[in-house]
Amino acid sequence: MVMRDAQFLAHKLNITEHDLELMRVAISFHDYGFIWSPENHEERGCLEARNTLPRIGFTENEITIICGMIMATKIPQSPKTLLEQIVCDADLFYLGTSYYFQIAKLFEEELTNLGILKNYEQWLQIQTRFLENHNYHTTLAKDLLNNQKQQTLSILKCSN
Repeated sequence: MVMRDAQFLAHKLNITEHDLELMRVAISFHDYGFIWSPENHEERGCLEARNTLPRIGFTENEITIICGMIMATKIPQSPKTLLEQIVCDADLFYLGTSYYFQIAKLFEEELTNLGILKNYEQWLQIQTRFLENHNYHTTLAKDLLNNQKQQTLSILKCSN
């Protein structure tokens, strides 16, 4: 879904084909580190990108751009370029969609299985706080997603 949402935003924002390719690669590596641990997975994804991409023809400059996109998704997000903003918005695109609760349920199950969550009330508190503090970075994502995100936040607050 992150790839789909990033491509949607990138096309709407007229991103070049070369930048779109770099963005696709970054998204492919951005959660790669979860294979080992949810903690600092962005660093691990960037490390794997740095180890893999030179062998298939990516330049050091391209890899730096790719790692910038990967690292920008670390919470709290800190994008500095338009490409980083697009990847960050795509990574959390679901927060402002009608399918938020489907994705959130899967995330809740994952955190419960990892022993990070104690109960559903804790989950509600975390999600409410997260949505209250989250901001999309591109004007496009703000325009498309903020209304639904606010509706979702209202539902979460009523559930607390």
